[in-house]
Amino acid sequence: LDRRVPGPDEMADYRLLVSRLLDLVSALEAGDEEVPEVHRILFRHLVRATAWQESCWHQYQRDGARIVPLVSSTGDVGLMQVNRRVWRGVFDAAALERDVVYNADAGTQILAQYLTRYGEREGRVRGGHVARATYAAYNGGPGALTRYRTGRRATAYTRKVDAAFWKKFQVTEAGHELDHVPCPPTVR
Repeated sequence: LDRRVPGPDEMADYRLLVSRLLDLVSALEAGDEEVPEVHRILFRHLVRATAWQESCWHQYQRDGARIVPLVSSTGDVGLMQVNRRVWRGVFDAAALERDVVYNADAGTQILAQYLTRYGEREGRVRGGHVARATYAAYNGGPGALTRYRTGRRATAYTRKVDAAFWKKFQVTEAGHELDHVPCPPTVR
C-alpha cells in the first residue's frame, strides 16, 4: 500500500488491502485491552468509518506524475488524517506521511484513547453515542466531544462533518462500506 494510488482497474484489490489493514490495526489495538470488550465490534466499525471520513481510504494522491502524501490544509496527513502538529512528540511526522501502516496504527491508537477517555462516558448520557462522541473528539479535539449532540462548539461545517460521519458509520456498521470506498483517487 505504500506509495500507491490505485487506478480504476486496481480499486477492488486496493479496497481489500486497506480493509485488511484497518481490521488488523483495530484488532491489535482492541486486543491490547485498550478498548473494553463491550466496544470492540463498535471500535472496528469506528476505525473503518473514520478512515473513510478522513481520507476515503487513501494515504496518497497524485500531484502530476508524482505520488505525494494526502495532507490537509490544517496539517492532517494520510489515511487517518493524523495532525502532525497536535501529535508531534507522540508520533513520527515523517512516518505518518510515508508509512500507511504507521498512519493507520497512529489513528487507531488515538481513537482508542478517545473512546476510553471520553466516548464511553458520553455514551452513557441521554442522547449520547460512543462512536459519534469519539469521532467528534478525534475530529475536533476533546472539547468537541458533545458537539454532535448539543450543538455547542458546532458550526454549519462541523454539523455537516458530524452528519457525514454518522452516515458512514451506519453504512459501515451494516457492512456495506466496501460498496463505497475507496473513493476515486484525488489529484492535485
